[in-house]
Amino acid sequence: MSDSNIHLPQINTESITPEEYGVDGPVHVFIANGVEGLETKVVDVRAEVPDAFPPRTTVPRKVTDQASFLAEVKRRPLLDGLSTVWANRKTGTVSVIYDELGADATADYTRRQDFLTLQFVRDPDWTLLMNTISKEPCGQLEFSDLIESVGHLITSHPAAELMEIAESLRTSSQARFESRPNRANGSQVFTYAEEVSATAGRSAQLEVPTTITFRAAPFEDFPPVDVTCWFRFRVNGGNPRLTLEAQPFDHVIRATWSTVIDDLAENLGVPVYAANL
Repeated sequence: MSDSNIHLPQINTESITPEEYGVDGPVHVFIANGVEGLETKVVDVRAEVPDAFPPRTTVPRKVTDQASFLAEVKRRPLLDGLSTVWANRKTGTVSVIYDELGADATADYTRRQDFLTLQFVRDPDWTLLMNTISKEPCGQLEFSDLIESVGHLITSHPAAELMEIAESLRTSSQARFESRPNRANGSQVFTYAEEVSATAGRSAQLEVPTTITFRAAPFEDFPPVDVTCWFRFRVNGGNPRLTLEAQPFDHVIRATWSTVIDDLAENLGVPVYAANL
């Protein structure tokens, strides 16, 4: 009977986990006493039956409005104590990192690849406005065309009135010399002053504005902000050159961005980290 005994090989199976070895998916090491002694074989179960498992890596996803962002987070909730949210005002993005680094800084598992990003899209009207206020001083007709192109963004004046002012602007200058004695040495001090004034209007006198205010949103699905510009004119060879000079408005964008992010943080129920580099 002993001659008919079948001796089965001794087999040990060990699983290789992503946390220990950084692999992606169920991988096993088989160790067996074979005909030629101790034999080992690494078996990637996912490679053997790929249709039985989800994809190895998660493709980053992007949405372009806040409603879609919140809907996706509701469908696929954040992992408590692991997922984080980051916001970057410079790039107009808010990103959820589902598989964030754990609290243990000595851990080897540092994938950090599962992203959902809200990408705010630059509003075409904002681009148009920024191009307009960055123009070099130009002639009256060209400036009138600029005003016409951004007329729907002007809140301080009727666009048609500003166009008429630009086209009918007339300038005049008055120069004068002044002198005063210098009591220290008895000499005379001469000063020269020139005043340039402007009037406008074809059929009636129009007041030439000192500022013009525009309203536009930096991004789509984003609150609009007011941008106020100085209305400047210079006389070159008797011809007026017109331009817009924006007053500082970055602080308004920062405040509006903070409001949007605070609202998102409240809806998400987690803090949003600032990464404005």
